[in-house]
Amino acid sequence: MLDEIIKDLEGKLKITINKEKIVYYNEGTTDSLVFSIDDKYLVKTVSEQTMKTQLEYFRVYKRIERIQKLICHNRKLGYLCFEFIKGTKFKDVAIPDVMGTIEQCFGIVTNWKKYKYDGYGYLYEDHKKSWYQFLKDEVDYSYKAVNNLNYDFSRVYDYLEIVKKYDAPKYLIHGDFGTHNFIIDEENLVRVIDPMPVVGDILYDFYFAIFSNVKLFRNVRETMILDFLPGDREYKKALMNVVIFIRMCRCYVHHPDDFDVYLAWFLDRDE
Repeated sequence: MLDEIIKDLEGKLKITINKEKIVYYNEGTTDSLVFSIDDKYLVKTVSEQTMKTQLEYFRVYKRIERIQKLICHNRKLGYLCFEFIKGTKFKDVAIPDVMGTIEQCFGIVTNWKKYKYDGYGYLYEDHKKSWYQFLKDEVDYSYKAVNNLNYDFSRVYDYLEIVKKYDAPKYLIHGDFGTHNFIIDEENLVRVIDPMPVVGDILYDFYFAIFSNVKLFRNVRETMILDFLPGDREYKKALMNVVIFIRMCRCYVHHPDDFDVYLAWFLDRDE
C-alpha cells in the first residue's frame, strides 16, 4: 500500500520521493499511517467515513488562512495529503498572552459558515438529532469516566435542560477544536489541524478551545469568556458549562494532574 501511495503522490505532486527520507509519526493507532515528506507534505491514511467528512470540511474552508490546507487525496488508496506546518504543538508551549490567544481562537471560529443539514452532530454520522440530543450523548459518554468519583456532577443535566430551550444555529464547526490540534507557526499564529467535523453552534468550538488547556482558563474569569459573541447569556453560560464538563471528563482520563483545576471551575461557578 505504501508503495502505491508514494507512486500516486509522485504523479500528483510532480516530485520524486526518497523513501529513506520519509519521517513517520506514531498517532496512537495501528490502522493509520502518518508521514511527512521533505517538511512540505503531511500524508495520512484514513477510513472511508473520515475521508468523506474531511473532504467536505476542507472544501468548505479551503480559503481560511488558519486552517491546514488539503493538497490532494486518493479515495481508492485512502489517503489525504496536507501542507506540512512547521511549528510547535500549542499544548506544549507557554502562553504569554492568554487573552490574546483566546481572541485568536475567537477570530478563527467566526470564520465558520452556516451549513444546511438535517440535524446536529458529527457530519454524516448523526442525522436528525437535536442540538440538545447531540450534547446529551456527549455528556452521557463523558460521564462514564467520572461516575466513580465522590462528586455530584448531576448539575450538568440542568445545564442541558437550559440549552434545550434554545434554537441553536447550524454551522460546520471543527468538532475537536482544542490546543492539541493547534500549531504555533513561525509567526506565532495559531494554525488548526485534524478536524472532526460537527454541525452545531460555533460557541461549542470556542468554549472547547478555551477549556482544552488549563493554561488558557485557570486565570480567566467566566464573565470575560461570556462576553464573546452575542446571544442569550443564560444559553451561553449553560453551553459553556456543558463543554467544561466534557473537557473535564477527558482531562480525568488523559491528563489527570489537571483535573482539580477543571473541578474547581465546574463546582464553583462565577456569578
